[in-house]
Amino acid sequence: MARWHGLRRARYWGLVKTRLQAIFTALAVNFKRWVYLAIAAKRAVKTAAA
Repeated sequence: MARWHGLRRARYWGLVKTRLQAIFTALAVNFKRWVYLAIAAKRAVKTAAA
């Protein structure tokens, strides 16, 4: 997450804002993972049925 999603440096000043940035970044990364897993599962079902 540090390399691709900007968690190496905080965008805002303050501990609360920095923590919120980390939480929102983690939510975005997890959402992207869930979408990727859903697409991969759908493809696996299609190839198994064919």
